[in-house]
Amino acid sequence: SSLTDPNKLLLIQHYLGTLEQFTFRDDPRDAVDDRPLKWHSRGRFPPAIIRDDGLTTWLKGFVKLQGVKAAQTLLKDVGQVEENEHRNKNINNKTLVLHRAYNSTLIQEHMELMKQGYVSVEPFAACLVTMDDNHWLIEWLAYHYHVLPLKRLIYVQDPHSRTSSQAIFARWQHRMEIEQWYDSQFLPPHILKKYQSGSISDSGLHRYRQQFFYAECLREFQRREATWVLLSDTDEFLRPNGNVMNAKMPSLSKPGAISRFLQSQMRANRVVSGAHKVSKKCLYIPRFQIAAKELDAETDSLSSKPKVINNTLGRGFESDKFLTLRWRYHNGQEIVVGSHNLDGKNIIDVSQLDPAEIPKKIDNVHHVLPDHCPASNGGKRVVDRESWLLINHYLGTYGQFTFRQDPRDDIKGRAKRNYDLWSTQGQSPPPSILDEAITPWFSGFVRSVGRDEARRLLKYVGETEPNRTTIVSSVAKFLRPN
Repeated sequence: SSLTDPNKLLLIQHYLGTLEQFTFRDDPRDAVDDRPLKWHSRGRFPPAIIRDDGLTTWLKGFVKLQGVKAAQTLLKDVGQVEENEHRNKNINNKTLVLHRAYNSTLIQEHMELMKQGYVSVEPFAACLVTMDDNHWLIEWLAYHYHVLPLKRLIYVQDPHSRTSSQAIFARWQHRMEIEQWYDSQFLPPHILKKYQSGSISDSGLHRYRQQFFYAECLREFQRREATWVLLSDTDEFLRPNGNVMNAKMPSLSKPGAISRFLQSQMRANRVVSGAHKVSKKCLYIPRFQIAAKELDAETDSLSSKPKVINNTLGRGFESDKFLTLRWRYHNGQEIVVGSHNLDGKNIIDVSQLDPAEIPKKIDNVHHVLPDHCPASNGGKRVVDRESWLLINHYLGTYGQFTFRQDPRDDIKGRAKRNYDLWSTQGQSPPPSILDEAITPWFSGFVRSVGRDEARRLLKYVGETEPNRTTIVSSVAKFLRPN
């Protein structure tokens, strides 16, 4: 009678599995007198004549969401009883056949998805160096989790940070695989000794940290069978490049939009003449400087007016806390630093690399693998047909921009983080282009995770900490805790 009760909204399907699975474990209840033990008779009185496929569609959706490689990893050895010294030393041939058949079914499911027009979403990984940037990190994690999707992250926090990011990363522990590294795990001991003796400056140590960390992080993700790895900072947000399109411009409101877009660009590019070859191991990502220019309530379009934006976001969110929602103007010019390939950033497909192709130390974090990553081209990369993606590089508010002490400030002749730098970046030529391609991510993210969960993950977004936690600079801060 419970099955037809309108208040019973859920059911549980209880499975027996194969005879081998059913009898694999020693049930402590088997000693109970008159306890039924028969596998073949369970659920057969009355006869089991109803075929119910209601639960079978989950697998197709699971593979679509996770991607084939991730699904195969998560489902490895499904259905197999373990081989050990106590029982089943020789796995039954029938079990092996069933396992092979399962893997074959998984591949067939994926091919069927492709035929239906679906594209599996391959998760991204990222290597990140942080320092007193929690106000940006909160948004950076949510954005890239949604649009890539970012599922794996290794980060190192500069030991001179006055704030800690651990609580922010902890918010994502059920949604993302996150691991913190320390200098002692990848920096050669002689580098740390030279720094402690004063023969290496703060900026020198910062550069070594990036170079050795990126190299070891790429190697680690290759060992973990990752594909695309993002190398960027927390003020840099990856997006599709509308200037060069071989495929339809995706809406960033959809989860995994960039992964789908990247795959569609690759498919479309294979149709192009063989004379044009695109590196599948590394993509060059040109950068737009998003200027410190506010939206104008009088002249901007209705959808861009701050009051309208806040009404759209709903209760609990303010657009002026978000880099991607508050700052929308640029001048259309790619960031050009000068010579030495310092203009853009890279994403690397480590699955396509031979382990020997990843050096022990990256010479240039803007041009990670010279043999595979395209070089800068004097500001022309932004319209190059190989530049499928862009980075929006943000300044934020003046308070955010100057919150941290930049370890590169001891470099002679390098511009310091002050008001003049903040107010002039991206202003020549004037930032007259209102670019809102990136903004739909927020509504999609809230819809995907739910409003309450979005509030939890985005708590304190854009806010610089009033009480900076002092972290004493000492040798211990460079070492991984025991």
